[in-house]
Amino acid sequence: MASLALYRTSETRWEHTALIRQQYGYRDFNSQPEHWRLVRWLYQRATLSAESPSLLFDLATARLVQRRILLPGVSVLARLVASVRERAANRLFQVLCQLGVKTRYAQKLSPA
Repeated sequence: MASLALYRTSETRWEHTALIRQQYGYRDFNSQPEHWRLVRWLYQRATLSAESPSLLFDLATARLVQRRILLPGVSVLARLVASVRERAANRLFQVLCQLGVKTRYAQKLSPA
């Protein structure tokens, strides 16, 4: 366990990341336009389906691997999924309100 903590704080981790990028053609998670494409893809899925956060997380992970993008930390991807889902829910609520759906259903969907 101590060796993992040492690895996390050493320069070796960054050297390995650079080697992975160089040898296998992986790109950084925050590189554009791939990051924007992931956010847009997540937003579409969150808007058009009722997929759970864990499923969206798993699908996003698979998409990143498929597109050869270095995976971010778990909490980074989890926060991204949560923020995209929140935006999609807020947008749905706005659309319902504009359509005049101000019933108890709209109140239930209201973001806090």
